[in-house]
Amino acid sequence: MIIKIHNFSAMRKNLWLTAFLISPLISLFAIGSYQYKYNLHFINVISLFLGITSSCLILWSLHIYLLLNSKYNGFLRFSITAVFIIVLRLSFQIITPLENAEAYSKYEIIHNIIKILIANVIILILCSHIFSEYKRISTEIEMQELKFQNIQVQKQILIQQLHPHFLFNTLATLKSLISTDFQKAEEYTVKLSNFLYYSIQSNENDIIFLSKELNFVNDYIALQKVRYGNAFTCRFHNFSDISKAKIPVFGLQILVENIFKHNQFTEKKPLEFSITYQNKKIIVRNRKRPLNIPGKQGTGLSNLKRRYSLLTNSEVEIFESSEEFKIIIPIIE
Repeated sequence: MIIKIHNFSAMRKNLWLTAFLISPLISLFAIGSYQYKYNLHFINVISLFLGITSSCLILWSLHIYLLLNSKYNGFLRFSITAVFIIVLRLSFQIITPLENAEAYSKYEIIHNIIKILIANVIILILCSHIFSEYKRISTEIEMQELKFQNIQVQKQILIQQLHPHFLFNTLATLKSLISTDFQKAEEYTVKLSNFLYYSIQSNENDIIFLSKELNFVNDYIALQKVRYGNAFTCRFHNFSDISKAKIPVFGLQILVENIFKHNQFTEKKPLEFSITYQNKKIIVRNRKRPLNIPGKQGTGLSNLKRRYSLLTNSEVEIFESSEEFKIIIPIIE
């Protein structure tokens, strides 16, 4: 699941605020050791304070940039900033007039570099902590929002499937089958039972294996087939290797349901649609025979698009022409 940082600007401000608060403290700590060894004049102390504080802020800037604009982990960020520190410190050693070059040994230079690297670790830890805290909050927010979106789509599916009109049609079809074809009636009852059971029990999931969703869709299509007969055809393509593929629960069912809901069809003018698995995407397309229904892309499709935005960086793609309506949804791995 892809987590996006909520209130990104607030996190960035928090990072910079911490930088401006911590940098002077690091500078004061460093100046203490300089003052003890070299008994600096006030003007030199001020110059040194400004120089070290500025260096710390530059170091903070590098950390913040690497954290917010790259995929580097903590070790790589530390390595990059460590190289920067060493170069900066050696440059400072060359240009600074505050130290006695004869008295200042290589050991002391290395010792100071180690102290600065320790400061670098502190900055790295603080940056990572602030980022992790905002990421944790963002995860909680997105999980709550995703649960709300799932509740909404489950409510919609249940309302549709437990609607009196739906029950009337399915029960009327079942009654007709019982009197004409008992074996077919038994098969129809099993599919209807599986269909309703899946609708109710799947509220525990955010995403589900594509294979299970396909079984659900097949049951739905089978119910419609008994009702409409040869008034529609559906073809499945390339679903041989989907063992690890997942999609949002009801993700495919909503698209198939919309095809029946928003098109008119008869046995003389049958509805045609197909479902294809290709390049880790599912393509649902149908020939358009539109009904004059306002709000053609209703809450079901809008909800699906929103759920995808919470689960992955990939988006639901919609293509429409005068002859065809096509929707592409990505697989979640």
